Formats: sequence, C-alpha cells, structure tokens
Amino acid sequence: MGNSMEQRIIPSEHQSCRHRMICIKQWNIDYFFKLIDQDLEDFFVTDPCCKLADNYLIAMVFTYFLRASLYPEEYTTFNFFVALYLAHDMEEDEDNVKPELQAWARAAHYQNISLNSLLQHRDNLFRRMEHRGAVSRLCCDIVMRSLKPEHKVWHRQRHSNHSGAASDFNRKRDTCPKCTRNRFSQSSTSSSECSPEAVHIMKPRRTILNNGAVKKIRTESYDSMRKKMGKVKISFTVKEIQEASRGESH
Repeated sequence: MGNSMEQRIIPSEHQSCRHRMICIKQWNIDYFFKLIDQDLEDFFVTDPCCKLADNYLIAMVFTYFLRASLYPEEYTTFNFFVALYLAHDMEEDEDNVKPELQAWARAAHYQNISLNSLLQHRDNLFRRMEHRGAVSRLCCDIVMRSLKPEHKVWHRQRHSNHSGAASDFNRKRDTCPKCTRNRFSQSSTSSSECSPEAVHIMKPRRTILNNGAVKKIRTESYDSMRKKMGKVKISFTVKEIQEASRGESH
C-alpha cells in the first residue's frame, strides 16, 4: 500500500500550530476501513440505533488511533472497542450501554479478558495518546469529510431521542423510528411462537347439554395440528362439566 497521500487535520487545541497537525497516511485509512468493513459488520447490525457507535464516536476512534500512533498490526477489533470505550467515557452521559460494550470488547480479545483488564488497556491507550482524549466536533467533521465521505459508517446518525440531553417528555413525543421497527419485529416474532391455530387447540369451544353431558368438542383443526405438534391431551374434570351445565341451564 502506498504512503504517498497525506492529509492534515486538527484533532486538538495545543498552543503550537505544529502540534495541532497529524498526518494521515493512506495505510491508516486502508487498515481502518478494512476493520470497519470486514470485522465489525455484526457489531453494527446489532446496534441499529447507533447508541454504541454513531458516526462521531467512530470518528473519535480513528483520531485516537492516530494520536496513539498505532502500527498497522494494532488496527484490531479489540483496539477498536478499547478506543470506543474511551470515547464513551469522554463524551457519553448514559452508562446503561456500557455492559453491552464491555461484552463486545472482552469477546474480541483472544483470551476473553476480564473487565479490569479491559480498563487497564483503556488506560494504556489513554497514556499512549498523552492523555489527549478530548476530540472536538470540528475534528470529527473533518475526519468524516476527508475519509471516504460517502461510506455508510458516516451515516450512522443517532436519533435525538437517544441523546443524553433529551428530556423524558421529548423522548415520548419524538420516538426513534428504528426503535419502533425493532419492537415491531420482536413482537411479530413472539406472536408467531403461539399462533391462533395453536391457541384454538389449547382452548377449544365446548357445547354442553342441559343434563351435564359433553355433547361436542369442536376441534376442527385438531387432526391436522396433531400431526404437526404431536399428541394433544384435552381433558375436563367433573367439576368443570357441572359448572358448564349449570351455566347453560341459566
């Protein structure tokens, strides 16, 4: 891979203009987007609302990689999650997504490390960056405009409903459409587990004679469903029959 292309961004606000500039080489871009496209696809799919990783957090991760001067072999899934965890510590107010992010990071390590070890890796990265964890919005915007601006990862925009500054009133009034679709999908899946036909067999309609005898149990779909579901046992106690006959007589 060629190293001819270089760009300059302003990732932080140091006194010296020389220190504000970080060179981005072509291999930085290639290795980072190889990581995004090949190794993190499942992670992004499980985060449709971008609460774990929106476009600004991902831009921060790339900036951290540059500030820490990571080598090509260090552009790994685990280091991505370590940098993302640090970005959450720096920018995010909500801590309820931290356990899920911790699980992804720990699973990405070849030894499935403990939480304490994860925090140690985060601190090591922070020291390697010379404790420059703050990334301005301007820096993130420049990263997104300069590095494959049409890439789908930069379109991971978080709905205002998931903003830490959003009030409960605004969350109820302006719901996230992705959350709505996700809830609908989950409800459809759960309802399919107990179809109306299965419920019909579990609770068949009964016609009771005045003398208390069971005349007929309507189970039109019983024979067909029995082949699919196995034997279905339907029984009524004497008490149930007596109560049903008294109700029919009234």
